[in-house]
Amino acid sequence: MSRPGLADIWPLSPMQRGMLFHALYDTEAGDVYRGQVIFELTGRLDIAALRAAGQTLLRRYPNLRAGFRTLKSGQPVQVIAREVELPWREVDLRGRGQLEQEVLDEDWSHRFDIVTPPLLRLTVIRLDGERRRVVLTIHHILSDGWSTSILARELLELYRSRGDDSRLPAVASYRDYLEWLARQDAETARAAWRAVLRDVEPTLLVPADATRAPRDPAEVRIELPGALVAELQEGARRHGVTVNTVFRAAWAILLGALTGRTDVVFGATTAGRPPVIPAIETMVGLFINTVPVRASWNHGDSVRDLLIRLQDQQTTMLPHEHLNLADVQNLAGFRDLFDTLTVFQNYPDDTLNMHDSAGRPVDGELRLTGMDGRDATHYPLTLTAMPDRFRLSYQPGVLDRVTVEGIAARLVGVLGQVAADPDRLVRDVDVLLPGERDWLLTEAGVGGSGVSATVPELFTAQAAR
Repeated sequence: MSRPGLADIWPLSPMQRGMLFHALYDTEAGDVYRGQVIFELTGRLDIAALRAAGQTLLRRYPNLRAGFRTLKSGQPVQVIAREVELPWREVDLRGRGQLEQEVLDEDWSHRFDIVTPPLLRLTVIRLDGERRRVVLTIHHILSDGWSTSILARELLELYRSRGDDSRLPAVASYRDYLEWLARQDAETARAAWRAVLRDVEPTLLVPADATRAPRDPAEVRIELPGALVAELQEGARRHGVTVNTVFRAAWAILLGALTGRTDVVFGATTAGRPPVIPAIETMVGLFINTVPVRASWNHGDSVRDLLIRLQDQQTTMLPHEHLNLADVQNLAGFRDLFDTLTVFQNYPDDTLNMHDSAGRPVDGELRLTGMDGRDATHYPLTLTAMPDRFRLSYQPGVLDRVTVEGIAARLVGVLGQVAADPDRLVRDVDVLLPGERDWLLTEAGVGGSGVSATVPELFTAQAAR
């Protein structure tokens, strides 16, 4: 392929292939795989400098200039353009601030053309006084959360320098990562996943025949009490596991209770940044992958046993997390092994933590007074956790808010029990909310240890309301 303006042609990572499939499957439907970062700025904003900063990002990172195509051979590729113009929009809402959310939603819902770069845009919303919202929207096929954090930080730094990137670190190429992927032993990875998934059965929280056309998700956000956060972190350290593993164990226990299973599978998003690649922590691109997590327990297993088992599984499978999810599920003999996803966000530079951004000087009289953002997946339910909070994103056509709020409350309760008493038997972890035990005793006609066995019935009844 030789065309004017073409700089290079690169292969795709496993997650990029999956996102390209979803983007091309139904070009009329919404494409949920995008992210949005919103900077809240107060003071004098130099529009020309901001636009130059965005244009410099496109020049710095070749993969931000990628369009995605499928060759006649059927091979998907990303085509890197030599130059692209930054999509730019300015909206003046002075005196019409009530329309701000409408503009944000419009920007969020506007679909990218996956073939035509760049798959990112900047929108500046002017509000009353010297208040503005700067909105960076980017397709996830270009950037994961870690990378978007880097881009957000560099956008502000480039604004200060009026688009001059001479003081920024040299760019480490995403292509180095793609070349590393090509050298990995796929057959060894398949053998490892076969062992993990032997005799597995899918774990589906919602009916398999439920409408799954992806929509923009709704979400429930939970801030964890400070005492619980400290207890989770101390417990993880004491038992030699990560906080991520603690969240996975709590999710597995809750998922088991909601489905009546003691052997469950759910998805997990991995960082996908192998330390053997030089400067991997500074690269911008899509490194994440989705892999299955299998959690099982016996009648006498404690929470501690489950934590150690999950940590060992993650350590063992770390060299094999690069395999495409479709390939992994095919090894198990199922098209869909799970319908819930877990994501643990713990970026080394927490640029996107709006709690730390209030009043930060950007340049001269311009201050960063807040940051926010959103993203989406096609799964019916996604748990996105951070050390001190989590959110449950859900597909409104499949689950309703009351049900998801109940799941969130149960998860807080399970996290508390896991942190407080890791020697508790998994089967004794209580997932009931206040008043539900009475419902089970009267409606289901059971008592004692039989209560936990009817939690799926309770969940089904609540979801049907």
